[in-house]
Amino acid sequence: MKIILVVRRFQPAGGVEGKAWELAHGLHVRGHEVIILAGHIAAGAPAWAGKTRWRDRLKQIPLQKRLEDQLARMPEAIAVSFSRVPGAHWFRAGGGLHRENIHACGSPWKARDEAIARLEEDILNHPRLRGVAALSRRGARELEDAGVPASRIAVIPNGVDSLRFVPPDKEERARVRGILGVSDREPVALFVGGDPIRKGLDLLADALRLLSPRPVLITAGLTASRQRKVSLHGLRTVRAGERTGMLELLQAADVLVLPSRYEAFGNAPLEALACGVPAVISSRCGVAELFAAHGLPGIVEELSAEMLAGEIRAALERGRVEGHRRLLRRAAEAHPSPAVAERWERLLEKGLPLDV
Repeated sequence: MKIILVVRRFQPAGGVEGKAWELAHGLHVRGHEVIILAGHIAAGAPAWAGKTRWRDRLKQIPLQKRLEDQLARMPEAIAVSFSRVPGAHWFRAGGGLHRENIHACGSPWKARDEAIARLEEDILNHPRLRGVAALSRRGARELEDAGVPASRIAVIPNGVDSLRFVPPDKEERARVRGILGVSDREPVALFVGGDPIRKGLDLLADALRLLSPRPVLITAGLTASRQRKVSLHGLRTVRAGERTGMLELLQAADVLVLPSRYEAFGNAPLEALACGVPAVISSRCGVAELFAAHGLPGIVEELSAEMLAGEIRAALERGRVEGHRRLLRRAAEAHPSPAVAERWERLLEKGLPLDV
């Protein structure tokens, strides 16, 4: 097949961006021709992905216009959009629906939020659209509530690269903690995300203040200005720099906490499991469905500081048990990244319904 993959930035790092990178590689390995349409293509991208078209960037040619031009030249191709770009055959709702985000977190920028909501309507009502891929059954229900027929929705959860995300040995853990300025005796809670309010950093801060000893809080993915939106008074915090990768952060952590108010999936908890690190997540995360399927603890139904603190305390205790860390690792291994590419291949070749 010839597959056009549309994404704002084609790069290995990031949530949506990283999963687009993984899928493109997975489909390429399976013998398909993958064409990347992106505003920016990372310097380390493979040759078949192409390079950033600076002429397009200078002219500010929208991705939607570029997609229409590409389909006109290549009408046999199938287009998959990872970004909010109307006109693709398949839309991957990787960020969920923006109206659900507004409902959960409020609308601080009303005009912007309304524009995004209208753009989503354009995507879901486009005549070329064949279907939408949700990351969880909860996401599928949200799409149905928005008017998308169930017969046009596929559920394809994210996977994890369990060859990359592995439990650390003692030496590696000590090395990373030394870089971060954390001693081996200090408990460490890791928070990952660029939106402190939606991801619940304020809830996590309140919960950590209830614990004794208080874990060191490591934050990743936040700019200094965004982190200042949340009061971290009374907490020892370390804001990880860009040079410290996700694998290293997880290998230094004792628990990952993602108390999101709205989360279409949540890659970091699945990566934590692969590293044998307990995770505490809100039930509003799509990845909570995978936790529940494996009978894993750590799902918080009520987003209160007390409930969150109790789950973090229990997770720190469980993380000291080698058998529990192995259990977490086995759960992650059941969701490998190559299986995601295989499911997408079946969807693009045969359409819906998609067999589980």
